Amino acid sequence: MNRNQRIVNDFINKKLGEAQTGELEFYKQNKNDPAELCHLIGWAIASNGKTQSHQRRIERETKSNLEQHLLEFYHLIPSLKNFDELRELIRMKGIGDLTIYDTADRIGYTFDIHPNKVYIHRGAKIGAKNLMGPKAVRGRNFLYMHELPLEFQILTPREVENCLCIYQDSFFTGKLPNHKVSCNDKHLQIKNPC
Repeated sequence: MNRNQRIVNDFINKKLGEAQTGELEFYKQNKNDPAELCHLIGWAIASNGKTQSHQRRIERETKSNLEQHLLEFYHLIPSLKNFDELRELIRMKGIGDLTIYDTADRIGYTFDIHPNKVYIHRGAKIGAKNLMGPKAVRGRNFLYMHELPLEFQILTPREVENCLCIYQDSFFTGKLPNHKVSCNDKHLQIKNPC
């Protein structure tokens, strides 16, 4: 079994994709309450009531602004055609690509607007470089599924982004994490992957 297959199998066996989907289901439960949904997503509140790890350093004022921004365009979301349109609608001063992606992923899942390509930023970009080489990702913000090694094509784009982030070092070293880590290398419960 090659390195890529071992990593994909480990990702699947640890049910990291399912854990991610389970967390996204939390937001979907609030679809009919725009104020609550925009509050939870704008403030990056997880199902356990804590702030999602990627958004812990964002200032309170920025989170409040994001919540208001989401409320302002909430009525437009059902008419969006794809994930890229949603990402552009979310884009605002004060938040970076990772927060834009995470926010779009949370609200997009709620409205069945899913990524059709793999967005690479921060940890996922490091993972993509280690997997495919620096030239393959230089200057890019996403990868198409067909560009990835065959082993990864059984995953969804959302799962690949998560896998690239979690296993970023494994692509380089070949060693699987002996504990569950998030993109920022903190220990976490399997319920809260990247």
